[in-house]
Amino acid sequence: MADLAQKKSAFIRRYIDAVDVFVNQVNLLAGLKEEWDANAYATGASPAENNITDADCATIAPWTDALALNEAVGALVATSDTFNAQRGYIEAIRP
Repeated sequence: MADLAQKKSAFIRRYIDAVDVFVNQVNLLAGLKEEWDANAYATGASPAENNITDADCATIAPWTDALALNEAVGALVATSDTFNAQRGYIEAIRP
């Protein structure tokens, strides 16, 4: 059986590494949300010709559509709000 101290050390390293990757991805998604807003990609945004449509999705991601993409962006905004409310605790363990 592995030494408990080594197991704990390995866990801490893996956890901190995963948190770092997660925070970097949250930051990437925040940038994409800014681009989404700035370019009026959301259904109903103005100008309407900038809105991402089902046809746009079909060319790159045929398994989804504009509604699902809009919902995913909204869901990530909601989860980002929760993340940002707790961000100080998360940042405290980042390298």
